[in-house]
Amino acid sequence: MPVFSHEESDRASFRDVHQPLVINGNCTQAQIVRAFGISAISMKRYVNAIPGERNGGVFSKGARRASRGC
Repeated sequence: MPVFSHEESDRASFRDVHQPLVINGNCTQAQIVRAFGISAISMKRYVNAIPGERNGGVFSKGARRASRGC
């Protein structure tokens, strides 16, 4: 497996590197939580933030407000 590095404060890169490990079944969320000392809820959020599956896809339009006829 390739080795990745990123700044300690770069959470987006951390998520992008470690999210596939859980999704592909290479690691459990608990293993990553123990190895990197992050909170379990953070790891769950990283895994649930899968691009393309939330809100109908990457390019989906957000909910629109009902127009108020003037």
